[in-house]
Amino acid sequence: MKKFTNVLSFFKGMRGVLAGTLVFAFAFALVFLNTSTAFALNTLSTTMRIGSRGADVTNLQTFLSTDASIYPESLVTGYFGTLTKAGVIRLQTRHSLSADGIVGPITRQTINGLILGGGGVTSAAPMITGVGNTSTVNSDSNSSNATISWQTNVSSRGKVFYSSTPLAFNETSDATSEPFISGTSVVDGTFNTGKTLTLNNLSRNTTYYYMILAADGSGNVSVTWPSTFRTN
Repeated sequence: MKKFTNVLSFFKGMRGVLAGTLVFAFAFALVFLNTSTAFALNTLSTTMRIGSRGADVTNLQTFLSTDASIYPESLVTGYFGTLTKAGVIRLQTRHSLSADGIVGPITRQTINGLILGGGGVTSAAPMITGVGNTSTVNSDSNSSNATISWQTNVSSRGKVFYSSTPLAFNETSDATSEPFISGTSVVDGTFNTGKTLTLNNLSRNTTYYYMILAADGSGNVSVTWPSTFRTN
């Protein structure tokens, strides 16, 4: 009988251990889930102002809270109040937008561009990808035209620098200053994610060096390494 009592006490003790383990595991799971979802950034789809509520306000507040200098309260409530408006105004001021505290089409596009650029209020420089094979077309007996295409992960303006001699260029001290690049340049100042620029009046049967520059709405700049193409 004593052995049976000891066995029963053992299982009771184990039940307590298992219960404690389950509680710990459950608490750990909650912490883990909260950690993994707290910093998820989602793009915005609606206009928001004082009094707005809902999932898009939550997404906005989550985004603003990535920078304490923009939204020091870091409150994610789903309600657009005066603190959220103040954070929006700080963001608009930083990005040279009309500082009215309303998340309208322009502010929303700016925020979505920052989110798609890979993060929070201060984004990384745009990524230049998919640089297309340069095609050249003879425009007359003495000259050729060439087209260069590429994509960026966020809406950006673009430039192509080119020359029949190797390009000279320098580094810059910060991410929002355009470096000096020698040669001739062509510019597309519209903000989009896909670009095709044409280089006109090129010498025929000549090797050209070129570099692509992309700058997003926040002024973050990326530049490709020099490449070459040869005209017909």
